Amino acid sequence: MCEGDDEAVSLARVYVDSRWSTVEYVCDLTQSIAHGVIGARSPLVVERIRESGVVLDLCPTANLRCGAVDSLAAHPLPALLRGGVRCTISTDSRTVAATTLNREFGLAEAEMGLDEDELLRCNRTATDTRR
Repeated sequence: MCEGDDEAVSLARVYVDSRWSTVEYVCDLTQSIAHGVIGARSPLVVERIRESGVVLDLCPTANLRCGAVDSLAAHPLPALLRGGVRCTISTDSRTVAATTLNREFGLAEAEMGLDEDELLRCNRTATDTRR
């Protein structure tokens, strides 16, 4: 979900990957988008998110379990980070996804190929966004 006005939250969930005007609206109203993995499917959406500085909060295990990605190796997180998109790594609901933040960071390194600097950047982004 987005942090910001409730209307933006609803719109982001329904339209973020398909309606450009909604993407514009959401990027103007929010600082972060949870479950932003779907938006990574569109290069235009990714570019707008990058330009606006909106943070995508990604949950690799949850993304895999819900079918948003086919495999962790195919997860868009590395490409997003390397393309200048601000991202964080999260667990979603630990009880639903059955994971921990330590496990998510380990998977990001082992399965997605993130290096130490990229993992640290995700942590710094999370800290900066929460202020």
